[in-house]
Amino acid sequence: MMTTRVLSALLIFITTVFSTAFTLPVKAASVKASPGQASEQSVVIFSLDGFRWDYIEKHNAKNLASLAAQGVRAEYLEPVYPTKTFPNHLSIVTGLLPSNHGIVGNHFCDKDRNQCYKMGHGQDDSSWLKGIPLWNLAQMHGLKAATYFWPESDARFNGMTPSYFYHYSKHSDYQQRIDQIIQWLKLPEQTRPRFVAGYFSLVDTMGHDFGPDAQQTYEAVQKVDKLIGQLARRIQREVEQDVNLIIVSDHGMAQLDPELSLQLSDLGIDLSDFIVKNSGTQVWLGVVS
Repeated sequence: MMTTRVLSALLIFITTVFSTAFTLPVKAASVKASPGQASEQSVVIFSLDGFRWDYIEKHNAKNLASLAAQGVRAEYLEPVYPTKTFPNHLSIVTGLLPSNHGIVGNHFCDKDRNQCYKMGHGQDDSSWLKGIPLWNLAQMHGLKAATYFWPESDARFNGMTPSYFYHYSKHSDYQQRIDQIIQWLKLPEQTRPRFVAGYFSLVDTMGHDFGPDAQQTYEAVQKVDKLIGQLARRIQREVEQDVNLIIVSDHGMAQLDPELSLQLSDLGIDLSDFIVKNSGTQVWLGVVS
């Protein structure tokens, strides 16, 4: 049986990669490096969309708690503005603010282009996207990279897609994503990716639909917690090289009182004069020219 170690597992709740997070050393790798040569390491970064900073304790995420207890965990991090999925995921992998990587919302319009962006539009038109994501950076250094549904990871940044990637489908099985990441890490050295990015949206979906305190959100946390625990255990049992496991989230979640929400129809403006994008916590109004 192969033995390996998860060199570090980092847990970052509420985003950006500019801050510290959590490391988990687990002993004993079977692959020895040549004298003077560093051993091969892989990085797996996995995003749990909408996973609030305190969900580990609030919703009893035992596997993530175990990783955090053995490693290093950030107390909190502040998301970039706006606290939306696509702007924050692009900031995590490029290190840039939304105004610099180009994705300033999940949906928005650009008056200079006279065009509107929607989530995932980079696949069809990569001119919306700027910066160098981590999978690009790995490939620029001669390494393979793989992504499984990280937002906009199927787009051509700087003319390149990851070595291995999937086009997003919300119906894709979560277990299949874990299985594929393990398969990628077990490829022969010449073809296996040294950088892998994965993504789960379930906790975010339940949080938006039912709120952070709901049973449905608790069950979503339990599901992804078990899957991340499985991923860490399988890396240890099945993968021969050292792996740095990083768990991140893009934003948190707050309980809202529907009675305190604002209705666009109550603003006293003629909405036909505006292009309306987004809803919920943030609305973009663009003047129709």
